[in-house]
This record gives sequence, structure tokens and C-alpha cells, in this order.
Amino acid sequence: MPPTTPGVSVYDFANIWSDETEARAQAIVDGIHDRTQAEIAVVSWPSGMDYVSLGGGKVDARVLMDAWGVGRARVNGGVRVLFAMD
Repeated sequence: MPPTTPGVSVYDFANIWSDETEARAQAIVDGIHDRTQAEIAVVSWPSGMDYVSLGGGKVDARVLMDAWGVGRARVNGGVRVLFAMD
């Protein structure tokens, strides 16, 4: 996983979103965090596959959450939204 950037929660590694879409998603995530303190990562990821299985997507989302530390210790407050694209 590439490293995260402080203050950024939306990453378009698959290059599928416009700048406006990324900015709007970031504003939504920031608003949710301000109200709830939930940590959220929204990521588009090039799968490199013709099709992505639900099981494979779950594994990728878990690897993302663990590698980036999405969520707070001892609090079930981490959300990851993964768009596995190709």
C-alpha cells in the first residue's frame, strides 16, 4: 500500500474520479469525521483483473484498513470504502 497523506481520506489510484468528485467525497468524509470522529478511507484501486470477486475485495479492503490503521484503537469507528476497478 502506498503511504497516506495527513488530512487526506480519498485516494484515486485507479484514476476514475474527477477532481471535483474527489473534493466532494473528501468534504463528505470530513463532515462525517467532524460529527462522529469515525476514520474513513475511500480508495479506488486498480485490481489488474478482469473481474473482482467479493472475497478478493474483502481481502483488499482489510489489507488497506490494517496497513493504513483506519480506525481508532479499541473503538469500532473505522470505515473503508474500496472501489476495485479495472
